[in-house]
Amino acid sequence: MIRIECSNPIEDSRKLLNLILFNGLIGNADGHAKNISLLHDENGTTLAPFYDLVSTMVYPQFTKKMPMKIAGKKRQFGHFQKHHFDSLSEEIGMKPNILIKAALNLANRIMTVTEITPTEFKAQYGSIEMVDKINSVISFHARSLIDTLSAYPVQK
Repeated sequence: MIRIECSNPIEDSRKLLNLILFNGLIGNADGHAKNISLLHDENGTTLAPFYDLVSTMVYPQFTKKMPMKIAGKKRQFGHFQKHHFDSLSEEIGMKPNILIKAALNLANRIMTVTEITPTEFKAQYGSIEMVDKINSVISFHARSLIDTLSAYPVQK
């Protein structure tokens, strides 16, 4: 759909990939395709800003699986292996190295934020247990992904 409809399909494909990766890293079981929209205007068609980005993993009533299939199955958050990324790259028509590099880049950026955000939040609002739970889930997923994918060389 993006390759056919969007005015800048490469940029919008990158944004969509980052959304999928981000939802996986934060543990968003509510990141369904229905939350993805297109904007049409005089400049063409682009992806709409993303919304409904929430870590559902901390709530017991939500599934612990991603809502979108990767490598043919709905996967558990935080349990991805390299072959899942190889399958995903084939499914979306992207070179595996580009996908792995994007995943590592996002996971590393998120790790940096998970080290800073709780301290800043507590300084302003005090300690809230749910914030610590969410941060723990996100940092666990990011660290797991970094550990899994760092073992594979990424070609430039």
